[in-house]
Amino acid sequence: MERLRLTTERGDAEPEQEWMARQIDMAVRGRTPIRITVRMPDGSERPFSIVPTSVAAGRVRGKDTAVDVERTLPLSLVVGIESDA
Repeated sequence: MERLRLTTERGDAEPEQEWMARQIDMAVRGRTPIRITVRMPDGSERPFSIVPTSVAAGRVRGKDTAVDVERTLPLSLVVGIESDA
């Protein structure tokens, strides 16, 4: 029983990342454009307007509508999600 508890414990930030992943997953299913704000390595934040295609392994993939390329963004660096619809 103790081993099961240890493998299911979550960190403080994990529930927020799971919520973001669910929001993105809903956008994937509905093919809904979203705006994702990402914290860059220099500490600044940059928004990306994408149509997400998948969420897996802690990353979101999608087509960047501004420059027409596919992006892969780590969920750990996502600080905000807004619907473009």
